[in-house]
Amino acid sequence: MGSRNTTTHGTTATSSATTATATTTTRTLPNVELVPLDEPNHVSLPYPSLYCWLVMMAEGYELDMVRSHFHRGYSIFGCDQFKVFEQGTRVDDVDIALDVTPLGDLQASVFGDGGSWSNTAIFMQAWKLIADDGEYRVYDWVVKVDPDTVFHPARLKKRLLAVPPGSSTYLQNCVGYPTIGALEVFSREAVTAYLQGSEGCEDLVVGSAEDYFICKCMERLGVQRRRDLMLLRHEQPGGCEDPSVVAFHPYKDADEYAACAGAR
Repeated sequence: MGSRNTTTHGTTATSSATTATATTTTRTLPNVELVPLDEPNHVSLPYPSLYCWLVMMAEGYELDMVRSHFHRGYSIFGCDQFKVFEQGTRVDDVDIALDVTPLGDLQASVFGDGGSWSNTAIFMQAWKLIADDGEYRVYDWVVKVDPDTVFHPARLKKRLLAVPPGSSTYLQNCVGYPTIGALEVFSREAVTAYLQGSEGCEDLVVGSAEDYFICKCMERLGVQRRRDLMLLRHEQPGGCEDPSVVAFHPYKDADEYAACAGAR
């Protein structure tokens, strides 16, 4: 989803060098209102606890991969809590077991001469539903992961121990770009700042990929950026046996994904 095309609005990451020119299409941000959170039926978890989520396509390889992740306990299914969103409106029996939330028929759009993708509207809708649910507020960190990202939640927890609890922070996983959307890591306080202040970022929507948009919006709202280049190995084959790296991207074949996830 968000990071499979890293050619985006503004400056690009070191893994992609194309700069796109945005169209003049305008979008209205979804109305986001944080509802009071009922008394949670959760045992208090030690810091840092993780609320992880992803968006998958309703058809194609992503659906099969996420089902495989679920059955094997990979990726977000190793977090303290997880949420799966699906583009489209179809939810079948397997999706019910996954507790999938449909996003409706939102589409990414092409912008710029380089054919870059603007998928911000899709993820803005997911964030609105996360706000409406409110459950993220029980956890210390919110992590958005792409379906083709080999993600190790336990490794992320170890790295987050260096970040003081309660800080309004997002983690930058690259150089030259806010963060590559294959793995996006935000403190609870940063997410709340975004959800309460996103209306002030409407001018950033046009022609933006979601990873650029949300990080730049958070920065505008006072969220601090913290760089950690051990978070993601992006578009560099191999290295899966390195236990110091939190995530590897992309792995679009289920067998190759499993081999990377199980490498020691």
